[in-house]
Amino acid sequence: MKSKILVILLGICLFTHPLVGSANVNSIDDKNLYDSYLTLLNPYIYKIINEKVGPDRSYDLYDARIISIQRNVLGNTPEEKEYNKGVYTFTVKAEFRTFVGAHNPPLGLETLTLRVTPDGVKLLNFNHKDL
Repeated sequence: MKSKILVILLGICLFTHPLVGSANVNSIDDKNLYDSYLTLLNPYIYKIINEKVGPDRSYDLYDARIISIQRNVLGNTPEEKEYNKGVYTFTVKAEFRTFVGAHNPPLGLETLTLRVTPDGVKLLNFNHKDL
C-alpha cells in the first residue's frame, strides 16, 4: 500500500513540475549582435566615408558607435501602422572617428544616417566634424 501511494505521489510531482532544460532561450550575446551588425554595415560605411571624406581616411569598428536604430513603420492610420510593423526598413544613425595612417589621433567625427532595407543600405544624411 505504501509503495502505491509513493508511486502516485511521485507521479504527481513529476507531472506538476515541468522539466526545465538547460538551453538558454535568449543565448545571443548583445555585444556579439552589435558587433556583427556593424560588420554587416561596414562595406557600405567604408564606401560612404571614402566618397565623402577621402580615400585616405580609416576608422575602427571597435570605436564605432550606433546612436540609434529605428524601425520605419509606414501608414497613416493606427491600423495601417499595426499592419506594417513587420516591414524590415530601419533608419540607423552611427558615429565613426576617422584618422589617417595606423591608428593616429582622430581627425574627424563622421555621423551617418542610413536607411537599411532588405534591398541594401542608402545614405540619408552625412555630417563631418573636424576634431
